Amino acid sequence: MTKSLRAWSLVALLGCAAGCRREATPVVEKLEVVGPTVEDNELLGMGAAQVKALALDRLRANGHFRLLPEGKGAPEKDGAFQLELELTFTRFASHERPVGTNAEVGARLGIRRPGAGGGAIRYEVAGVGSAAVSGAAPEAAALKEARSSALREALSSAVDQALDSARLLMAAFDKRDDALEKDLASSDGRVREFAARVLGERGNPAAADALLSELKGDDPDEVRRAIGALSQMHEERAVEPLIELAQAGETSFQREILYALGTLGGDEAEAYLYTVSEGHDEEAIREAAKEALDELHAARARTGARRQGALEDGRKR
Repeated sequence: MTKSLRAWSLVALLGCAAGCRREATPVVEKLEVVGPTVEDNELLGMGAAQVKALALDRLRANGHFRLLPEGKGAPEKDGAFQLELELTFTRFASHERPVGTNAEVGARLGIRRPGAGGGAIRYEVAGVGSAAVSGAAPEAAALKEARSSALREALSSAVDQALDSARLLMAAFDKRDDALEKDLASSDGRVREFAARVLGERGNPAAADALLSELKGDDPDEVRRAIGALSQMHEERAVEPLIELAQAGETSFQREILYALGTLGGDEAEAYLYTVSEGHDEEAIREAAKEALDELHAARARTGARRQGALEDGRKR
């Protein structure tokens, strides 16, 4: 090999080392199932242990995580992620075209990674699974089995979506701000969303600006992801554009926005939710607004209680 060829090979090798490195496989220490929707859910027909077993199966099948043996200490435990799965809803929804019924399951995956000095990184991702209830015979037993089967399929889909989002979010955790700012221009809407969420957590102003711009987009999925990220960031600048979106959206989209407004909070969001809860023509929209308003009030009460506790602790010191 000539000297120039050896030099070129070394440059290529160094370049690959810098730019071709694969992302590290996220290590998961444990996965727990929490929440009343698992403990008391006649529709689902599965206990918490069964839901956890299904979620662990889906995590292993994903292929992008490494699950540590349960109950065993390992060097990889330091910096490993802890996951909490909560089912936000299980329901059946009728549709007209084609005529039928879908089972729907919502899943929220809490992601926690303990940090130095007792701190921790905490995020949430979500998934919504849907599956058609097969055209079973009208007998009660057959219909019940068809509904249960559809719910299990929807549950698997919701967990798969949440895990896939978790993988992308975990990849963003260890990136530097300059790399995340480049991700804001990614062709993958989820990569943009998670980059913005991590940047937002770090106080980088580029995050919220990028997400607010996405609210004006034409892709419904990207708009939904931006809404979710802005809600998690409690970016109150999103309230006004969300109210504008709600007035033009279909029923299911309006309900999503109402819940987001309940999370965002603030006087403008509260006033809008109250108006909708009292005066909207559709009962489903009125009920969603009431639920979002209740959540807004509950969050405000929790914040007030925390502040009061902090004041009392300060006085004792």
